Amino acid sequence: MAFFRFVRQLGTLLTTRLRPLPYRFSAPLAESGQACAADPTTLLSPTRATQPAARRRVPREFWIVLCALLFVCAIYLLTSGIPKLFDQVDGQYAGAAREMIARGDWLVPTQDGIPRLQKPPLLYWLEILSLRTFGANEFAARLPVTLVTFGWFSATALIVFRITRRSLAGWASALILAASMGTFFFTHLVMTEPLVAFFLAMTMWCLISALQCDPGDQRKLDRWLLFAWLFIALGSLSKGLHSLAFPVLVAGLSAWFKPLTRPVWRRFLLRPHGWLLFLLITAPWYITTEIRYPGFLVDHLWNEQVGHVLNRRWPPDSERVPLLLFWAEHLVLLFPWTLFLPAWISLRRMSRSEPLPQSGGETHVLWFWFLVNAVGITFSSLQDYYLLVSWPVLAFCFAEVFVDTRPVARGYYAIPGLFLAILGVAGLICSFWMHPLAADGIATPAIGWTISTAFGPIPADLWRGLEQFLRINSAVALVAGLLIANFGRRRQRIAILAVLAVFMGVVFGAGAVTMRIAQDEFSSARVASIIENAGSGNTSYRVICAFESNDLTSLFFYLPHRIFWVDAHPETEFATRALDIGKDLYIDEARLLALWRGPERIFLVARSASLDGWKQVLLLKDANSYLIGRCASRVVLTNRLRP
Repeated sequence: MAFFRFVRQLGTLLTTRLRPLPYRFSAPLAESGQACAADPTTLLSPTRATQPAARRRVPREFWIVLCALLFVCAIYLLTSGIPKLFDQVDGQYAGAAREMIARGDWLVPTQDGIPRLQKPPLLYWLEILSLRTFGANEFAARLPVTLVTFGWFSATALIVFRITRRSLAGWASALILAASMGTFFFTHLVMTEPLVAFFLAMTMWCLISALQCDPGDQRKLDRWLLFAWLFIALGSLSKGLHSLAFPVLVAGLSAWFKPLTRPVWRRFLLRPHGWLLFLLITAPWYITTEIRYPGFLVDHLWNEQVGHVLNRRWPPDSERVPLLLFWAEHLVLLFPWTLFLPAWISLRRMSRSEPLPQSGGETHVLWFWFLVNAVGITFSSLQDYYLLVSWPVLAFCFAEVFVDTRPVARGYYAIPGLFLAILGVAGLICSFWMHPLAADGIATPAIGWTISTAFGPIPADLWRGLEQFLRINSAVALVAGLLIANFGRRRQRIAILAVLAVFMGVVFGAGAVTMRIAQDEFSSARVASIIENAGSGNTSYRVICAFESNDLTSLFFYLPHRIFWVDAHPETEFATRALDIGKDLYIDEARLLALWRGPERIFLVARSASLDGWKQVLLLKDANSYLIGRCASRVVLTNRLRP
C-alpha cells in the first residue's frame, strides 16, 4: 500500500500547477523539521489552496514549456532507431543482451562468449526485455535508455518542484536538461550513465522530501528514506557503488554544515532497514557471480570501481580527458544554455542586494551533490560524460534565468539571440561556399582551413550530407536567433526558452539523420552484412578481426557468430585475464597464416591503411583479388572467393 500511495503522490506532484511568483525564483521553504504536507495543494498560499478547483487557471507559460518539452522528447523517441549501433559502447551492451537471449542466460552478460563483468546487469535486463518485445533492431536497443532518459527529465522536474514549490520552474529545468547538446548525444548511446542519472535524481528527490517532513511523523519520514534506498540499490545494480557513494557523501556534508538536518541523516544512515533493502536487491547477483567466477568480486569492486575513481584501473580501458579540456567541453555540451551565463551571473549579483528567501535545508543538497561529483572526477579516469549525473543541478541554475521575474538588462537575453543569428548566417554562407568535387570523389572545400585540413579527406557523399545538415540548422538558427532577440527585447523569457528548445529539437533530428551518412565509420553493421552475404548462409566459416576486441563491438549485435582477434590484447576482460575464458579467441599472425592456408573459409576484417601489410603477412601476390568489401576505413578479405 505504501508503494501505491507513493505512486499517487508522484502523479499529483507531476500535475500540480502553481502561479508564477513575482520577483523571485524560489518560494520560501519550511525550515528542516517543519511539516511536509500530505496534500500538495496545501503547499500553496492559504488563499490559493482554498480556491475552488473551477477557478484555478493553468498559466499559459506552463503549457508553452510543457509543449516544448514534449516536442523535444518526441525527437528523442523518433530518432532512437537511427543511425546504426555504434562500436564501442552500443555494441557492448546491445550485443551482450543479444547473446544472453541466444544462450537463455539472464545472469551473466557475455561478449563473444566471454563473461563481461565490468558492470552489473540491470541495463542488460532492460535490453533483453526490449529486444524480445520489438525484435533485434536499433530502435529496440536504444529504447530502454530513451525511456529512462524521460524519467530523468521528470525526476529533475520533481526535484526543482520540491525546492521552489513551482511546477513551472520544475518543467523549465527538465526542458533545459532535455534540450542540451550533451544530453541528447550521451543518452543516444546504449550505456549505463542515463540509468545512474535517473536513479540518483530520484534518490535526491526522496532525500529532499525527507528533509521537509515533520520529525514527529516517523512513518512518512521512514517511507521517503526507504524509497531513497530503493533507488540507491537500483542505481548500484546499473553501474556499481557510485549510486551509494553519492548520497552517503552528500549526507555527511549536509550533516556537517547544516546541523538541523542531522536527525534525518542519522536515521537515513544508521537504521538497518535501508541497508537490508539495498543488500536484498544487489547482493544476490554479486554473490552468484562470485561463485561462478571466483575472484570477480575483488576485481569488480577494487579494480573496476575504486580503480576508475582513482585512475588506477588495470589495464587502462580508455584515455583520460585532460581536466581543463573536460570543463571547457561543457560550454558546448550544455549549449545553448551557456549563452545565458552572463544573465545568470547578473541575477546572482542582484541577489546580494535583494536576497531571495532562503530554503531551510534542501537547496544545499543540490550543491553538495554537484560538488561531490565535480571533486570526485578530478582524480578519476576522466571521461566526457562523468558529470552527466549532476546536470540536473546545472539545469536548475539555468532555469532561474528564464523563470525568475526580477528585471535584468534586455541585452542579457537579446545578445545571445543575435549571436545565434550571426552563427546562422555564417553557416549558410559556408554551406554554399564549398568546392566542386575532385576527380577521386573527395570533396575539396574552397577554403583551406576547414574541417578537411583537420580530419583529412572527406568522402563526397559525407560532404553532401554535411552541407544539407549545415543549411537546415543554419536557417533555423537564423530564424530562432531573430525571434530570441525580439523576445529578449520584450523580456519574454519563457518564449525565449521555448524557441531555443524547438531549435535544439530540430538540430537533434537533423543530426541523427545526417549521422546515417557517416554511420559506416562508427558502426560495423555493414561489415557484418558483407560477411553474411558472402557466407551465403553457411555457418562453417571463421571471422578474424585485426582490431582490439572492444573496437568492433557492434559485430556482436549484427553478426551472430564467434569472432577471433589477431594481435589483440586479452587482458581487458577479467574472465580472460584471470580465468583464461575465451583466450583461444586471441591468435597471432602465424596462427592466422595457418588458418588462411587451411580448408576452412576465413574472413579477415582489417584497416584499409594496413592492406599492404596484410598482403606481406599472408603472402598474397595481389591483396585486391581477395578483397570482397569495403566499409569506410575497413576492408574485408577472404581466403576463398566461393564457399
